[in-house]
Amino acid sequence: QPAKNFHLLPPYHARRTKDLIHICIDHDFIFLGNKAIISHVIFNLINNALYYATNRNNFSINIYTRVDSKSNYLICKDNGPGIAPSQISRIFDKFYSQGKKGSGLGLPFCKLSMTLIGGDILCNSIEGGYTEFILTYPK
Repeated sequence: QPAKNFHLLPPYHARRTKDLIHICIDHDFIFLGNKAIISHVIFNLINNALYYATNRNNFSINIYTRVDSKSNYLICKDNGPGIAPSQISRIFDKFYSQGKKGSGLGLPFCKLSMTLIGGDILCNSIEGGYTEFILTYPK
């Protein structure tokens, strides 16, 4: 039975999410893996970005693709508050969380999911500047 009152994004975000996310898929690609799991990975990245940047003016999330001879990439980059250098090395650790809510399992799930399809997920961030997650998919 479907959960009642289930929302993909918290109600505060649902009203303005469409205007905050910009998608530019220049290079389409096919990956071998579970569509629902990869969709959840992307959802988790978007939801995290929205959660940590709720009070930032001119906030946006840019999702785009890139390819090279070895891999396909889906990049999710926001101009939110960024992640402190001391935290970057721990964000994929199970149960590590800096938020007031959450279990600390979202990003470890993303890492495991990408690894299981032969890919990877990396994070680049500058505190006060941006956060960028790079999802690597094998060709």
